[in-house]
Amino acid sequence: MNSQVMDHNSGTPIYNDDANSNDDVNANENAILAQQTNAHVETEDYDDVDPSVTQAILEKYDRESITRHITQGPVKYIIAAICILYSLFHLYITFNPMPSLLQRSVHVGVGFALIFLIFPASKKSSRKRVAWYDWIWFLLSLSGMTYLIYEYQDIVTSRGGMANSVDVIFSIITVICVLEGSRRITGWILPILASIFLLYPFVSHLDFMPDRLLTRPYDMGDIFGQLFLKTEGLYSVAIGASVTFIFLFILFGAFLARSGMGQLFNDLALALAGDKKGGPAKVAVISSGFMGSINGSALSNVVSTGAFTIPLMKKVGYHKDFAGAVEASASVGGQILPPIMGASAFIMAETTGLPYSTIALAALLPAILYYLGVIAQVHFRAGRRDLKGMAKESLPQVKEVLKARGHMLLPIVFLIYLLIQNVPVGYAAAYTIGFTVVISMLRKETRMGFKDILR
Repeated sequence: MNSQVMDHNSGTPIYNDDANSNDDVNANENAILAQQTNAHVETEDYDDVDPSVTQAILEKYDRESITRHITQGPVKYIIAAICILYSLFHLYITFNPMPSLLQRSVHVGVGFALIFLIFPASKKSSRKRVAWYDWIWFLLSLSGMTYLIYEYQDIVTSRGGMANSVDVIFSIITVICVLEGSRRITGWILPILASIFLLYPFVSHLDFMPDRLLTRPYDMGDIFGQLFLKTEGLYSVAIGASVTFIFLFILFGAFLARSGMGQLFNDLALALAGDKKGGPAKVAVISSGFMGSINGSALSNVVSTGAFTIPLMKKVGYHKDFAGAVEASASVGGQILPPIMGASAFIMAETTGLPYSTIALAALLPAILYYLGVIAQVHFRAGRRDLKGMAKESLPQVKEVLKARGHMLLPIVFLIYLLIQNVPVGYAAAYTIGFTVVISMLRKETRMGFKDILR
């Protein structure tokens, strides 16, 4: 079966690949490429990407993107109010920390309560309203948090962390909420895997267990007390990193996105590399690297930049599989690209006790080498097939791009400076969020009003 990429100006194919052939193009294909790709590629057809198409792609491959879209009624304002208060809570505890168990329980409790309001139980569930049973899940998610706040002093003083029957009940409720919320976001695999490990302490003392896995018997209080009343179960180091670092950087990324940072990265990448040999692929690598440096999410990076760059790569002559691979490879690299890396980097900092700036600095050289390797691949492929770039007159100019939105790079510079100065990561993220809001006011194109900030 043949797949073709057509030249929009002439209507002739600029690339033709047989699905059963090897990667090497034959002599006829080389002749076609040499003849047809001498013309530069225009970008107008891809300036406006339909958001509904992007959302459909996300929902197909990313379960996290299957959310409700509630635009009317009181539920909309309830969700918005909870989200705003949730964000303010994390900013507050950055400067006024609570006991670890309490702030982590609030983080988990409210987080899963929002999950049950935003994520439907299945693909067939309504996207327009919250089902009655989700309100029950919502209240159950908050119950464990509320109980811990109310009983905290008694738990850590008179009971010394030993679980009673009421503790076990609320622990079981919280565990079930976590499993169900995880199923809605990630699917069945993670909850099943967690349930298998949760089953282990119930059977670890039985005779059929291997000697290396054999333990003393544990009762319900031992198991669920460990999960619920201490910072070694549900409220472990990973949740601590989420409370202290990850949430704040997600919030920072949301402010940057609202200010139009994605547009800046796309335009800047086009201006720098769009007219070079194999330009669209290099644009994909550069823009994905820019985006990855501030969001650390490979999937959202692919969708946000790939919807623009993959069609351009296909049009200039890259095969669709190679175009998708370039975008995916460039987006995955954002996990190790400072200043904002993937969640694992923050967990490393929390687990090892090393400053996040030390881990980010150690990742800088490998990240640069990684992106140089990806660019080298697309450059050599372009040279091999004589794939040209885009017409320079159709591309934005670096000077104009920086004039319009270049000031939005200052928050990233500010964040890097704070990290170099060993400012605590939570403080650095909070300060940079405020700095971003102030800097965005300098230009009309990036200015955020009160409603933009709340969103």
